[in-house]
Amino acid sequence: MMIFPGLNTKNPVAWFMLCTIILSCSGVKKKYLIPEKKLVPIIVDMNIADGISFQYSPGTKRLNLDSAAVYGWVLEKHNVTKAQFDSTIAYYTKHPDRLNRIYEKVIASLSKMESEIKEAEKEEELKRKITIWEDPRNYMLPDDGRINRINFSVPARGPGEYTITAQIKVFRDDESIAPRINAFFWYDNGTEEGYRDNFKSVSIKKNEEMNTYSVSKQLREKDVTHIKGYIYNHSNQDTMFLKHAFIGGIKITYESL
Repeated sequence: MMIFPGLNTKNPVAWFMLCTIILSCSGVKKKYLIPEKKLVPIIVDMNIADGISFQYSPGTKRLNLDSAAVYGWVLEKHNVTKAQFDSTIAYYTKHPDRLNRIYEKVIASLSKMESEIKEAEKEEELKRKITIWEDPRNYMLPDDGRINRINFSVPARGPGEYTITAQIKVFRDDESIAPRINAFFWYDNGTEEGYRDNFKSVSIKKNEEMNTYSVSKQLREKDVTHIKGYIYNHSNQDTMFLKHAFIGGIKITYESL
């Protein structure tokens, strides 16, 4: 989804003509050409304002802002009159090569802003995530056990989203059936196995490549005391088989709701 939904990258000439219709008034316009360096940020702000004026969310009414008023605010911000803008647009519509060059700069500027916003959102998300457990060991199977499932049991922090991550490389001669990561929320409810709320299991590939696997689940049950499971589980019914895999980078992160 575009952050700037008002951007029309397919037909810049049509967009410029629309601005002219919206902003134009009767009478002869003063011939004044806004410098290209100043025009680009004006068009950038108009695209952003255009997108904002049509944004709405479920359960709320569309903003329905008046386009002329929105564009007028942009021109006021840049200390440009409607007459100056109309004259400039009229000029560039007669010079499509220059108009396209300007619009390419507008698109580049908007794309850069969108990338910066997404990067900032990612950084903010990482700040909210706390690593509550990290296994310092690297496991090499079968050296660390022919059928080792690498179990874990980590205290929970309360309601929130938990993510289990591991880097795993499985060799093709590995004999485990349906290798996967299994995890579940747990607390002692007086039964033999205790209360379990399972994560969705993650299948592990036997492609001799180091892959990063992760599984997440939200916890809402306040009685849960631990996150438990197996980093390299299997479905083999006997013990006469051999695992051949490297496993490391095991950690659990937590993000409060």
